[in-house]
Amino acid sequence: MDMLTTLPPGLLLLIGALIAPLLPHVPRQIWMLGVIALSGFGLWQTAPDAAWSPALQIAGLDLLAARAHAIAHPFALVFHIAAALNVIYAMHENSRLTSSAGLAYAGAAVAALHAADFATLFIYWEITAIASTAVILSRSEAADKMGIAMRYLLFHVASGMALLTAIALLWRSGASLNVGAMSADTPAAWLLLFAFGIKAAFPLLNNWLQEAYPAAGATGTVILSAFTTKLAIAMLAICFAGMPALLWAGAIMAVVAALFALLENDLKRMLAWGLNGQLGMMVIGIGIGTQLAINGAVAHAFASTLYQALLFMAVGAVETRTGTTRADRLGGLARAMPATALAAFIGSAAIAAFPFFGGYATKGMTILAAAGESPWVWMPLAIASASAVIYGFARLTYGVFGGADCGLAARDAPLNMQCAMGGGRAVMHRHRPRALCVLRNPALSGRGRPVAAEASARLGAFRRHRRRRVVARATLRPMAVPAHGATAFASRLPAPHPRRRCGRKAGTGSGGRRLHGNGADTRPPPRCGRAAHRPCGGAGDDRH
Repeated sequence: MDMLTTLPPGLLLLIGALIAPLLPHVPRQIWMLGVIALSGFGLWQTAPDAAWSPALQIAGLDLLAARAHAIAHPFALVFHIAAALNVIYAMHENSRLTSSAGLAYAGAAVAALHAADFATLFIYWEITAIASTAVILSRSEAADKMGIAMRYLLFHVASGMALLTAIALLWRSGASLNVGAMSADTPAAWLLLFAFGIKAAFPLLNNWLQEAYPAAGATGTVILSAFTTKLAIAMLAICFAGMPALLWAGAIMAVVAALFALLENDLKRMLAWGLNGQLGMMVIGIGIGTQLAINGAVAHAFASTLYQALLFMAVGAVETRTGTTRADRLGGLARAMPATALAAFIGSAAIAAFPFFGGYATKGMTILAAAGESPWVWMPLAIASASAVIYGFARLTYGVFGGADCGLAARDAPLNMQCAMGGGRAVMHRHRPRALCVLRNPALSGRGRPVAAEASARLGAFRRHRRRRVVARATLRPMAVPAHGATAFASRLPAPHPRRRCGRKAGTGSGGRRLHGNGADTRPPPRCGRAAHRPCGGAGDDRH
């Protein structure tokens, strides 16, 4: 077991990816799940301040050096969960290239999270680009899959070149190459922001996401949805927390992606735009930069990785059984595909932030953090959340699995797909983001209070404000009339209408209750102490 903690995180997955193509189909699946389990166990046993010495040095640069980081740990954990679910979901397909590329993709993403310097980050950054392109080429059934893959690779090569240029500028200026907080007043920092922004699908840099993800096939889309964008979010949180420009970028991402998601007819493109909107919410949290906001962004990235994968799994199962992902051709599939419908419902509930699901608490943390900022900060968050309810439930859950029957002959997803969706459902239901509050140490944040105390303080202030409003409303009583002014007050009341007559029989009051001959009500007075209503006065009574 000591060897598991001796190897840098992610390296065991990369070694396993090299061996996986040499094995037959069934042993290959067992091998990949075993490697992921061992790597995850080693990650769990890693000390919070662990560091690994560089494997080699070139021109004075330490390469393949690694270190643990509080922000990287939740991302690495969810990457292992997503990698295991991906293996189970694609178990019915016998593709050596997809298996090897998917495992290498996950391993490079985990290793990049723990890179101690930007030179090491660049190596794993490029491995993720190559592995994800191989996934697109191996699983895409589009007629122009080569063009789609090359355009996807072009964006990621541009990201790598920007990262490499930033490394050169830092090295020439004598600045540190360690991965950490960056000042935004240098060209190298802006190049790093550009490199991270491409993979985070910033505005005008997001074309690759909406084009490549839907074209990667049923299983390839699930693999792609987990790693690249969340790796970029982690790097933004580590290097650029509190940068005001990220507020504008995240706001545009959240609003524009929400609108395009509502307009899409293809379910995969709709979810790709939805993923872009969720990334915008994370970027807003990072731009706010407070302890609560960073914790909210990290926790939301953890939850989003799982519920987006669950939604892509549900749509992939529908594509596998019906051959289409067009919303206008689907409907009424809940009876034929109940397990898939349940997965889509839970994923939609999570992305719509329903109570007791993952997105409810994680989005709430980010919105609470935005409450202390300017009024416009929380508006993009509200728009993205509201649109998720529409395209998650109205378009996907009800439009595909409810409503009128589309007439397509379908049966439920293969057993391995159902198992993967069941695993995603188990993780997403009753998700507890408190364990993902990574900035508990005051040294990691500019604010001293832990995130739980900050959240509790804001919630307490909000509840006290609501309580004061309720008490203020409860204290409003009818105007007391002084005895000496009763005649003047009665003179201002409207006179009864002479034509209105009560249609009740004599001797009955309102509700048909019996009265004495003198018109007195026989019921006891109400418990509140107020006098009983006077009985109906017959002709001229204006109450009826």
